[in-house]
Amino acid sequence: MPVGMTIAEVIDKNKIASDRVWVNFLKFFIVDNLGNPVEDVRIVNNDEDVTIDGEVYSAVPFTFSKKNSTQTIGEITVGIQDQTRFIQARLQQYQGGVGFKTQVGLSLIDAGTTDGSFNSDLIETYEIVSSSATDYNVAIKLGAENPLNLLTPKRIQSKDRCSFFYKSSECGYTGA
Repeated sequence: MPVGMTIAEVIDKNKIASDRVWVNFLKFFIVDNLGNPVEDVRIVNNDEDVTIDGEVYSAVPFTFSKKNSTQTIGEITVGIQDQTRFIQARLQQYQGGVGFKTQVGLSLIDAGTTDGSFNSDLIETYEIVSSSATDYNVAIKLGAENPLNLLTPKRIQSKDRCSFFYKSSECGYTGA
């Protein structure tokens, strides 16, 4: 879920020098052919592994490139240095990962420390449109999520079931 930046983070972002570092991270949600979750691959563009939101992200170098055009929908290409071919193996096993949801995020961490748990500050969700791999380089094109797969409206009402949390006051629960 996207989280807004605090005023302190905005001030820290605009400093010329700081003891805190912004790192990019990616989280790929891998599912099998039936749509069942298999695993999450988490990588961070850093020299060391980092714990973000209680999950360990492996240090893997990657880059972003953005393509805008007036005739086509914009796309983001992620270039990953996959020295262990871990990501490439997942792409081969699951038809290039096309359709997998991917979170692209940004987190503010203290320089030189990776053992603490840091909160993600900005998260956007994309979908893998295509992928390719040559040698140890993986290129993944990310596009917007298919709007036909989104639930609209976000909350559905029915006469027999409350759409809020179980035993919540919104559902009229008055027990202990």
